[in-house]
Amino acid sequence: MDSKAIIVFFASISAAMMLAAPANASYISMTMTFSAPNIIDSDSFSVNVTLVNKGDEPAYDVSVGLNLPQGFDHEHVFVGTCHPNVEYPVSFKVKADESLALGTYPGIVKLHYADANSYPFSNVGPMFIRYRAAAPTKIRGSIDAANISSDGSPSKLRLRLSNLDQDKRSIDISLHLPNEVRAKETSKTVLLGPKTESLVEFEVENFGALPGSRYSVVAGLSFEGDMHHGSFAQGIIEIRDDIESEKDFLPAWLPAASLIALFFAFLLYQFIGPIIAGKKDRQAKTRERNPR
Repeated sequence: MDSKAIIVFFASISAAMMLAAPANASYISMTMTFSAPNIIDSDSFSVNVTLVNKGDEPAYDVSVGLNLPQGFDHEHVFVGTCHPNVEYPVSFKVKADESLALGTYPGIVKLHYADANSYPFSNVGPMFIRYRAAAPTKIRGSIDAANISSDGSPSKLRLRLSNLDQDKRSIDISLHLPNEVRAKETSKTVLLGPKTESLVEFEVENFGALPGSRYSVVAGLSFEGDMHHGSFAQGIIEIRDDIESEKDFLPAWLPAASLIALFFAFLLYQFIGPIIAGKKDRQAKTRERNPR
């Protein structure tokens, strides 16, 4: 097995309730460093994760899991309490189905933890699994920064895709969110023509996140060709209490404008109605005097 490992680092979002707290308030800030073999040349391999709480209060009920494509099996790992500035190593034993196509697969590392009040937090981060060979891709993606209403009303999460290849591709999209945000759909398939772009929208809503919280979101992008090809699109969402839902959204001025328009239509009818009625009456009298 190639012993070279990929080291990927990402920081989870600090406990959201601390964002509006005084400067001396306690907080939790979990970080993860994880690694896997650069090229996996067997049906069993390890993914190693190191957790560190960069905050100044413990994180409780900490657990880590992998969201891997179909064909890869592993177990969820419970860590327990993570005290500040202490490293907690975690190792996953992953088994791959022998029938898997060789190539690059997008995987997700998901972290769960709670504060002293048992308020839950979570975060997601991407990792690549290169099974027996690396497969380059010309599919590119990005997720627009999004503001989501804290009241639970739906908002749009926009994924922008580009196909830089000369061939059309059927892209399987898998959306990965923290537990505090939910979507009606988390998977879609999009057909991208050669040298084309596409905008894909997901409807998402708050599911318990506190206003002011910011979270990472990740979309895995995969397609089958001569090999399995995979990549990621990443973005940030923020939970806010000063925005309205984009679904069935009506501008605030529209109801008032509609009433004003109806009022003027009524006045116009009151003014023109008698004129039209008088004209019709005169025409009727003319026909009576001049029958055909």
